[in-house]
Amino acid sequence: MKEQAGMTLIEITLSIALLAIISSVVFGTNVDVFRRYTFIGEEDMLISALEKVRGYAQNNICAGATCTTGIAHGIHFESSQYSMFQGDVYNPNDSQNESVLLNPRITLSGPTDIVFSSLSGNAHTIPIGMWDIVLTDPEHGATITLNQEGRITSHR
Repeated sequence: MKEQAGMTLIEITLSIALLAIISSVVFGTNVDVFRRYTFIGEEDMLISALEKVRGYAQNNICAGATCTTGIAHGIHFESSQYSMFQGDVYNPNDSQNESVLLNPRITLSGPTDIVFSSLSGNAHTIPIGMWDIVLTDPEHGATITLNQEGRITSHR
């Protein structure tokens, strides 16, 4: 009697099913990890933008140079982006504005404008207490808190 070489149809079907199950678990996990890191990256970018604007106000930076008089700097929030600006009031037509687009999965809520005072870096648009900027996507959430002194803290 001769032994047959090869695999039976049942063995092939079971192998393919097993590979499909393993790859779906691995792929699903990788997508979740990627989305989490993308969200954390967006949060870190916003914190960096807030720190940059506050630093410009504290160091009296004006359009790439040092100003002779004090000038405030701020950040303006919209649903799909935020813009860094100089001055007490956001002007959407100012060519010095720096805009950053948000990931379309992320929503932003909180104040419309935050303005930091020249030299002190105090957030003079914040009423007594603190303001929260909330970032969310379908799976994640984070809150960035600012107080009157311009202190920026993140809560994941």
